[in-house]
Amino acid sequence: MQSINDQIDLTTKAALYLGTIQYGHIQIGEHGFEFFNQQRHRNFIQLPWADIEQVIVEVSLIGKRVSRFTVIERSHMQYVFVTKDAKKVLRGMRPYIGAERLRHAPSLLHTLKRKYIDPFL
Repeated sequence: MQSINDQIDLTTKAALYLGTIQYGHIQIGEHGFEFFNQQRHRNFIQLPWADIEQVIVEVSLIGKRVSRFTVIERSHMQYVFVTKDAKKVLRGMRPYIGAERLRHAPSLLHTLKRKYIDPFL
C-alpha cells in the first residue's frame, strides 16, 4: 500500500466502524483522506478529495463535543470514524472539501420535533 499524499498535514489515531471496529490512523494530506488499519495492513481506505461528497458531523447534546463523523463518498459508501479530537480532523479537512460539504447531523430533539410537531402545522 502506498499513500496518495506526498505531504501529510495531520495524523491521528482513530476507529472505523464497518460492521466491526477497526483501529488505525487517519492521515490528511493535499490529495486525500486516508485510514490505515494497525493490525491488517491490507485494510485501508484512500479517498481523494474529489470523491468525498459530504461529511456528516454528530455533535453531543451540549453542542460542544463532536462525538463522531461520517464520510460519504460519491458512490454513497459511508464510513463512520471516531477520534479523540474529531474537531482537529474536521478542521484539517475543511480547506480541501469546503465548509459547504460539512454538515451537522440532526439531533434527537430536532428529529422528534419534525416527526411529531411539524406535520400538524
